[in-house]
Amino acid sequence: MNVQHASFQRQSRYNEDAAADPVFEEVAGEQLVVWAVCDGHHGRGAATFVAGHCADELLHRLHRDSPCSPSQDLVAAAGRMRQAVSDTFVCLADSWEMAKKFSGTTFTMAVLYGSLLTVANVGDSKAFMDTGSEIVELSTSHRIEDNIGERVRLQAAGAQVARMHHTDFKAPAPEGEKGIGKLRVWERNGLGRLRVSRAIGNVSIGKFIVPYPHVRQVLVPEEGCRVILGTDGLWDFLATAKIFSSTGRMAPAAAAQTLCKQAFAAQKTVSDDITAVVTDILPSPGSTWPHVLRTLRQQSSPAWLGSCFSAPPVRQGSGGADGCLRPVACMDAFEECAPARDDTVGRMAQRALLRRGDSAMQHLDKQAKAQEHVMARTST
Repeated sequence: MNVQHASFQRQSRYNEDAAADPVFEEVAGEQLVVWAVCDGHHGRGAATFVAGHCADELLHRLHRDSPCSPSQDLVAAAGRMRQAVSDTFVCLADSWEMAKKFSGTTFTMAVLYGSLLTVANVGDSKAFMDTGSEIVELSTSHRIEDNIGERVRLQAAGAQVARMHHTDFKAPAPEGEKGIGKLRVWERNGLGRLRVSRAIGNVSIGKFIVPYPHVRQVLVPEEGCRVILGTDGLWDFLATAKIFSSTGRMAPAAAAQTLCKQAFAAQKTVSDDITAVVTDILPSPGSTWPHVLRTLRQQSSPAWLGSCFSAPPVRQGSGGADGCLRPVACMDAFEECAPARDDTVGRMAQRALLRRGDSAMQHLDKQAKAQEHVMARTST
C-alpha cells in the first residue's frame, strides 16, 4: 500500500487545506491504515487540528473497545468501525468547539482495516475509487446547492438558507429575491456563511452545521484499486474521469503532484487551495498500479488494448451487485447517532482529546500569530 499527497497554496494566502499523513497500526492482529484530507474555512486552525488528531482519536477508541478483525467477523468489525469513526468526528468537533475558535473544516477520512475500506466525510472534500472497470464515489457531498436532503434539514431546523445579496456579498439575499452565487447557510446576525451543511467547527453558525458523517464501507477488490481523496480545489476544476485517466500511468507521488498542477492551471482567475491524496491498494508488495490497471483493462475488454488508461465509467454510490465492489454498509450518522447524543460526548471530549491536545492548540495559536505578523510586515 502506498499513500502520497501533494498540496498547492493559493497566492498571497496561507494554505487552509491539510492532509493527515497515513498512520499504520496493528489492531486485533490485522493491519489498519488511516489517512485523511481537510479543507479549512475562515482560517486553517480547524483543518490542522483535525488532521493532526484524527488518527490518534480513532485508534484510541478502537484499542479501547477491543474490536474483532474483519477476517474474524466482518459484520461485527464493520459495525464497530462505523461507530468508532462517527464518534471520532463528533469528539473532534466538540473539542474544537470548546477551544472557542472561529474556523471550521471539511473532513474526509479513509480507514483500511484488512480488506474493509471505510470512508467517512462531512463537507465537500470527495473520495473516489478506481477499480479498473469503474470509478465509484465513496463520499457524500454536503454542499447545500447540490444536496436537497440537507437543504430540507437546514430549513426544518430554522436555518437561513439563501444566496448572496446582489450588492452586499457579506449579506444574504432578502427573502423572495433570487440573489447571486451559490446557496449558503447564514448566521442570523450575518457574521457567518457557509456553502456546506456539515463540517467541523463554524461555531458562529451554531447548531445547524453538524459533524455527523456519511459513512460508506466496501471490501476492496483482490486485484487492487486506486483511491483518491481531494479538496474541492481539485474536484471542482477537473472532471473525475480525467483525474484518473491522466494519472493512471503514474506512481502515487507523481500523480498527486500532477493533479495539483492540472487543477491549478484549470482554476485560471479562481484561486482555491488544492490537495490530492493518492493511495494505491495493491494485490502484492511488488505490484504497481499502472501494471495492475493495464492488466485489469485488458482482461475486461480486448477493445481497450489500444487505450488501457482511458477512463472507465464514473458511478455514484458505493458499488452494487453489477460492479466489482462488494458493498458492506452505507450509513448517515446524523440519522443513526444524533437523536441519542447528549452532554456525555462533550464531557468525554473535554476529558480525553482536549487534555491530549492542549499543547497542539497552543502551537496552532503561535503559528497563527506568526503568520499574521508575517502578513502584516508584507503588506507594509
